[in-house]
Amino acid sequence: MPMSLSSLTADFKASVHDAAKVFEEKAGDPAASDVEFEKILHIAAQDLARFRPVIKKAVLSLQAGVEDYAAPADIRGLLSNRWQKAKTVYWQQNNSSPMPKAELVKSGNLKFIEFYPAPTAAQLADLGAEYKYTYLAHHHIDAIAANTTVDEGDRGLLLLRAQAEFAKQLSMRGIYKPVRLRDSMTQGPRNATPAALYGQLMREFEMQGQRYVG
Repeated sequence: MPMSLSSLTADFKASVHDAAKVFEEKAGDPAASDVEFEKILHIAAQDLARFRPVIKKAVLSLQAGVEDYAAPADIRGLLSNRWQKAKTVYWQQNNSSPMPKAELVKSGNLKFIEFYPAPTAAQLADLGAEYKYTYLAHHHIDAIAANTTVDEGDRGLLLLRAQAEFAKQLSMRGIYKPVRLRDSMTQGPRNATPAALYGQLMREFEMQGQRYVG
């Protein structure tokens, strides 16, 4: 099945059955409520990365004396870099300057990869200015299915997490009457107050997510 935002939104709305009317009534139009469902899907995709990580490669061009470099917008954390092996050899041969340590730093909405201390000209001459690294990225759900990073095999898991977030938002709106949602993984009915339903669906999401981590 296609993994486009519109396709996932349609399946998500169908999975929560009559409870979808809560957002439709707020928006005043069933089509306009799609925006609320899309927001929830994006939240679900971000949490999915705990069990289905997105790993990407990137390259920085280091400069002597420069500490901060712009980081990819979708970065969650640094993993490894090609200097790792070179550092040990370099340090054994020349320990006059401490080796830079790379860290992900956030400032408002901006993200930087900070090297402390800044690399020296001698280090760049010995190790190279090209800094290849891998990083953990956020999942992305796109209008074009091919650009969605969630694997098609994890469609049900994504929808399950979205159902849990939906139940959480229902509980925060002060709606206490029973609602009926359907678990996308087992297709079994789940009847409870939104708050209790949220806990139940999250437990199932955690269980399903951990089951296939390897």
